[in-house]
Amino acid sequence: MHHRSENARFHPRQESLRFGQIRQALPDVSRASVTKYLTELERDGFLYRTVYPAPPLRTDYSLSPLGLGVLPLVRKLIAWSDDPTQ
Repeated sequence: MHHRSENARFHPRQESLRFGQIRQALPDVSRASVTKYLTELERDGFLYRTVYPAPPLRTDYSLSPLGLGVLPLVRKLIAWSDDPTQ
């Protein structure tokens, strides 16, 4: 049975997160992969992306209504995958 490392765990939240916070939560995932998946989630309507161009440049990500709607399911999947009896 394959168990994910503690570092690979990322728990989606309702509040906005900066790109750097997401990267810190996923240290084993490359910057390019995080960017790719965030772009896909935004394209598919699960995330909102807000860019603040004033120095320093900042990008925030937050769940859209669609993303908030699937959040309970995602949390259940995470709990299931963390269950050592599975």
